[in-house]
Amino acid sequence: MSDCLREARERGLISDIMLTSMDQNIQLLVDYLGGCERIRKTPMPFAYAVHLRRALVLYCFTLPFAMVETFGWTTIVDVLIIAYTFFGIEEIAVEIESPFANDANDLPLEDSCETIHKNVYAQAGI
Repeated sequence: MSDCLREARERGLISDIMLTSMDQNIQLLVDYLGGCERIRKTPMPFAYAVHLRRALVLYCFTLPFAMVETFGWTTIVDVLIIAYTFFGIEEIAVEIESPFANDANDLPLEDSCETIHKNVYAQAGI
């Protein structure tokens, strides 16, 4: 992108000030891209995920024993609601672990990149 900006400057399409400003924005974009790459390439450790799931199952299995004396028969419904909530949160964590893929719940990066591309070229007058 910097080469395109330099070419636009050489053709007189943008001023030195615009070139400097846009080049700074490109550098910021590259920095942000590096941060996104680090997020994408750092998965949740498998042992952590397994331990979390086992702890969740153990908690949900032992919860009725702790609640039955206080809540009686409503313990069944209460535990089902709590387990549904906790397992739902765990599943959400698994789903958003990789936000840069092409699943339905991932970030629309292609659209964002296309918008950035159009904005840069519009600013440069190209």
